[in-house]
Amino acid sequence: MVAYLDFKSRVLNNGYDHDGGAFGWQCWDGFAELCVANGIPIINTDPINHSGYAKDLWEQRKTNGMLTYFDEVDTMEGGDVAIFKEVATATPSSHVAIFDSDIDGVYGWFLGQNQGGIPNPNGGSAFNLVMLPYSATYPTAFRVKKGAKMQVKNVNGDIYSNLITSSRPEIFGSWGERDIKSIKYIVLHGTYGLSVQSAVDAWTGGREASAQYIVHDNQIVGCVGENFTAWHCGGTGAITNQNSIGVEHVNNKINGENSTFSAQTIETGAKLVAEICKRLGIVPSNKTIVPHKSVFATACPQAMDVPAYIEKVKQYYNETPKKETPKPQTKETKSVASNEQTSARLLVFDEDLNGYKKGDYILLNFDRGTYSKVSNKAEVDFIKKQYTGIQTEHVSKGYPAHVRYIQGFKLNKI
Repeated sequence: MVAYLDFKSRVLNNGYDHDGGAFGWQCWDGFAELCVANGIPIINTDPINHSGYAKDLWEQRKTNGMLTYFDEVDTMEGGDVAIFKEVATATPSSHVAIFDSDIDGVYGWFLGQNQGGIPNPNGGSAFNLVMLPYSATYPTAFRVKKGAKMQVKNVNGDIYSNLITSSRPEIFGSWGERDIKSIKYIVLHGTYGLSVQSAVDAWTGGREASAQYIVHDNQIVGCVGENFTAWHCGGTGAITNQNSIGVEHVNNKINGENSTFSAQTIETGAKLVAEICKRLGIVPSNKTIVPHKSVFATACPQAMDVPAYIEKVKQYYNETPKKETPKPQTKETKSVASNEQTSARLLVFDEDLNGYKKGDYILLNFDRGTYSKVSNKAEVDFIKKQYTGIQTEHVSKGYPAHVRYIQGFKLNKI
């Protein structure tokens, strides 16, 4: 759980958007930023069945997940989430903010967005502190559960299952942020490769493909957060990229449509899928867990026995996994040459964008936390020759990867 004063220090006078730019920096976006900071799935308002305003967070608290991740409290402490009613003189459209401190027993200081801070041209305003009356709040507030296992991991804004063993820093293609509550299906894939890296190479080599997870023996690798839409199934019917999670499984033998998977990979994948089902309220069945070939014209996931896989998911879901588990296979390790730079990335601009010209390169160094423009072609050639493991990624208006790299990893320009 993030300390309130640390959160306050980071966000004060800064603005955050968590719904794709709708109306700029709204109060709900500020609440969403607190959720992300605490590794909590973002809880939404309900514009279809309710008001769509902040008051939904309190009025639908028994069904929207608030009470799963927050304790309901009568007396507020610094860092508690306060929901304000529709009060014409204070919060006419309802409001959500974070309690900071008491003033006089009648008013308190509240930290939040869209309450008169630095304005966003698209609407709303940055985090600031304002004085608001307690009389405008609902009877109870919300406090992040102390010591509670939040069941997710937050990696630079990407929300993953807490079962992941690692995550990849690469920025894989996605169709932007989404509401986790929209996820209703899990699509099973086979990488048609023998390692995690083979899938990563395919995804970062210009191919518009990605998935939320890659499973290989005992490894579960987070690639695209569940709160983002991955390019994994291409479905156009009931099951689409937008309402599903893609789970890739690394093969142990390649033989076209008959390519297989190790028993441990299947076991680990089933455990992951069961955890996702429990957390997101998905009942495991052959209607909610499907092979890629059921959604799109493909042979994926090759020779996977999907009915048996789903039965394993059900066993973990019902907390009755089989006692016998296959012995872990020897983990493949990749030897890295002394001049192989795997913690850096070259970006090349395919068009003019954000002050960069078509053909410009920038070098990202994740270890040092820096990025810099590479001034000439000779320098680019030297970097590629000197660091044999470095990858090059193309940037365009449709895929502005540099923005997410720089912001997500907080890189400093040199």
